[in-house]
Amino acid sequence: VKFTNPVFPGDTIYVETEVINKRESKSRPNDGLLFFEHRAKNQHGTVVMECRRTSLMKKKFAE
Repeated sequence: VKFTNPVFPGDTIYVETEVINKRESKSRPNDGLLFFEHRAKNQHGTVVMECRRTSLMKKKFAE
């Protein structure tokens, strides 16, 4: 997590999330990995926080 600018009482914070990549799990064939990037902005559109994370998800198979 990287805090890029200060947040003050009374600020309104909005969060944007983007899936930046995906791939199948090498060790778990029924699962996949999603890579996210999150950005929080204040009411002026200034980025106040950025982070990246990875999440393990169950795959949905076609019927």
